[in-house]
Amino acid sequence: MEPLVRELNKRPGVCYATSDEGIELPVIDVTHPAFAVDPGEAELARMRSQCLRQARLRAWLPGFVHRGIMRFLRQRSTLLRAGLARDQATAAGSTGDFMSGTATYLWKVGPENLGAGYANPLDRTLAATLPPLATRLRLRDTARMIAGSLERAAGRARWDLVNLGGGPAMDSINALILVRRRGPHLLERPISIHVFDRDEAGPAFGARALAALRESGPLAGVDVSLRFVRHDWAEVARLRQQLEPLRASAVVASSEGALFDYGTDQAIVENLAALRELTGPDFTVVGDVVNDDELTRLIMKETGLAVRPLGLPGLRALAERAGWRIDQTVGQVFRLVKAPPR
Repeated sequence: MEPLVRELNKRPGVCYATSDEGIELPVIDVTHPAFAVDPGEAELARMRSQCLRQARLRAWLPGFVHRGIMRFLRQRSTLLRAGLARDQATAAGSTGDFMSGTATYLWKVGPENLGAGYANPLDRTLAATLPPLATRLRLRDTARMIAGSLERAAGRARWDLVNLGGGPAMDSINALILVRRRGPHLLERPISIHVFDRDEAGPAFGARALAALRESGPLAGVDVSLRFVRHDWAEVARLRQQLEPLRASAVVASSEGALFDYGTDQAIVENLAALRELTGPDFTVVGDVVNDDELTRLIMKETGLAVRPLGLPGLRALAERAGWRIDQTVGQVFRLVKAPPR
């Protein structure tokens, strides 16, 4: 696919792929210095305090003033337009409006990697703030946890990765990059990433990104493919149907910024129950949850994004209902393993 907006200042060692909108974007590789993100606890606390203070100030503004400011900024910022994109055709298994996989991707590339053809200084300033930084950390931690699950399944003849609501599936793709860096022989098997999503644009970009990584990047020579499956979290029968042939080879499911951030209790429990029933005993699930705190509530009110402040305690209760238990956590990212039968 030929880009309409080319990246003229490509960074050495970074692969590029074209979005459905025709924009040539960098392919995120969490092992590359261009995408490195590792703020200390003190820096994160400072950024969080600043973000909360600013959100409180904006909450005090009269409604018409706030709307005017946001309208002004949206007209001038690609990143802000993407971040506040609202999907009115809400899935039955979702709590409300959500950010698409393509929209969140721009938040994850980092300020230095945004191209001049579609981003400006305002976009780079916004990309350095806490919300985009949090999505970058979430991607990194999710990819690391998926990689750990894959390494535990080194004896499998093939690997099938299930990605729920994954958009471009950068968490799954980066997990493979991490595994190859740790032990190249571990990827010497057929691998498939199955992306279950309502939006085809994200997985389409993910497939092109994967092709670029296989051609001249860190996944060169790896037998890996990405497959899109149209899926609504409320239609668990479709998930069950697709999982049936993968019983022996499915290794891990992931849902970064998706099911556990937006799904209803019923959707979460039913999807987890299907994954438990139709996979092997060592199958794991990796995902993230949103904290229930003042900053989250202010951001929800300001953006209209109906994320679920489920928190780890809420996730634990739903997981146990579906026969899972939390095995590991890093921040708000978690891994589930199957609980013994009661």
